[in-house]
Order: sequence, then structure tokens, then C-alpha cells
Amino acid sequence: MNHRIVTRVVIGIAVLCVAAALSFARLRAAPGTGGPGPVSPQAAEHPGAALFKTHCGTCHEVGAVAAPLRGPTAGARAQGMVEFLRRHGKSSDAQDRVIVEYLTERAAVAAPAR
Repeated sequence: MNHRIVTRVVIGIAVLCVAAALSFARLRAAPGTGGPGPVSPQAAEHPGAALFKTHCGTCHEVGAVAAPLRGPTAGARAQGMVEFLRRHGKSSDAQDRVIVEYLTERAAVAAPAR
């Protein structure tokens, strides 16, 4: 008889642990719940940072790709980069534009002050 009580208590505790883990996972996944922010400060600044890391970062450095987006011809080069990503990458057109917007921001931040 005692083993039945122990078994039921152990099963009850296990069910509670699983329910607590699922609740915690659901809370962590919910936006705006006050969980820890992204590790990289750049990721907090622009959504293109995460897209760049996912689609481009394994082969390319941010600074090297952003460098051509400095100067007076940056707008034309940015459009050319969107076209290049359309053919080259596996990201959507909207993601391509966000990535290039992020790179343009990075180029402006890295540009020397005049």
C-alpha cells in the first residue's frame, strides 16, 4: 500500500515539474516579458544584424561588406547590393532590404567624421 502512495507522489511531482518547465518556456518565448536582451548591442539596434549573421555572417565580415556603402555613391551601391542579394542569398526580398539597411547604418557609424 505504501508503494502506491509513493508512486503517486512521484508521478505528481513529475507532472508539476513538466508543467512548470512548459510554463517557463512559454513565458520566455513571449515578447516583451522582460527577459534578457540580445547578447550583441548591434542586434538590439537593428533587426538586420540577426539577418546578416544568419544569411551572410558565416562567410562575410560586417565591416568588409559595409565598407562600399560609404561615400556619395552609397545609395546606388546599396541598391546594387539588394539586387546582388536577390540573386546570391537565400533571404527574402524584404530581408535583403533590412540587411542592406543595417549595413548602410554600420557604414555610416564606421565612417570617419569630417
